[in-house]
This record gives sequence, C-alpha cells and structure tokens, in this order.
Amino acid sequence: MDTTDSPTEGLLDRQATLFQALGTTRKLTLLGILLQAEEALTSSSLATLSGLTEPQTSWNLTKLREVGLVHRATQGRYSFYTPNREVLSTLADLLTQEPPNNES
Repeated sequence: MDTTDSPTEGLLDRQATLFQALGTTRKLTLLGILLQAEEALTSSSLATLSGLTEPQTSWNLTKLREVGLVHRATQGRYSFYTPNREVLSTLADLLTQEPPNNES
C-alpha cells in the first residue's frame, strides 16, 4: 500500500483541532462577520454586530486565535481581528477534496 499521499497523524490532528474550533454557532458567527468585513474589527464591534456579550465575544475570539483561524493586531489598548484566510482556504480545500480511493 502506498502511503506517500496520506496525511501524517500530526496533520490530521491539526485539521481536527481547526474543525473543532468551528464547532459552535458563536464562533461561526464571529468568523462569518470577519470574513465579510472590509477591515479589521475590534472585539467590541464584533460583539455589537453578533449580538453576543463582550465577554462571550472575547472568549470565542481567543479560542479562534489560539488555533490560528483569526489574527489579532494590537494598537494601543485596542485589539483588531481579521480572519486567517490562508488557514481557512486550506480548510475549504479539505472539504472539496475527493476522498481517497481505498480499493486495493
């Protein structure tokens, strides 16, 4: 069996972590807002746009940032968030790939 095209276990773990991070409507909502935004947004702006409280928004943004789905840039006392389009593109590619052919 040729395993040169199969992902390593570490890569699969990384992919699973990314998909798990998207496992709540709150995180998907925040990410959707960021993807549609024309500029970086503060957590306060995201809270207003999403209808979440600021603590809920901050917690969910932290989780998205920890796995690399969003970027944070700090300017003074404000943090601005943008989607990590490279990682999101990789996830989209995974969803559109043909499943491997396991026929022998």
